[in-house]
Amino acid sequence: RLVEAKRQCDAEHERMEIQFRRLELEADNSKERHASELNSVYEKKLRAEQNAEHDKETVRKEERRRMQLEMEKAKKDHDMELEEMKQKHDRALRIAQEVADLEVENFRKAHAGEAELTKLVEQVKGSVSEVGRMSKRV
Repeated sequence: RLVEAKRQCDAEHERMEIQFRRLELEADNSKERHASELNSVYEKKLRAEQNAEHDKETVRKEERRRMQLEMEKAKKDHDMELEEMKQKHDRALRIAQEVADLEVENFRKAHAGEAELTKLVEQVKGSVSEVGRMSKRV
């Protein structure tokens, strides 16, 4: 009976050893699966971060490009406005020059007329003097 109990105990011990190895193998397999899943999650996270960074960079590039276009448009508008102002200024200068030239011409004409009048007055005075001398002779 002791031998039978020892054999049962040994059989129970053997069964427990087998069960222990099976559970240990299952635990190792679970650890490997978990490590693989964890690695997969880590890689997905890394790809997501890379994609997010790439998206941010794309947005930054697009924003820089948009700002560059806005700056170019503003510069073009400014250059056009400056050209318009220059043209208006040149036209105003031409008009002012024409007015000044017209005034100078009118002034010259007025002086020329005045000079003619002065000459005529001198001629009339000369004629009056001559008539006066002639009347004294008569």
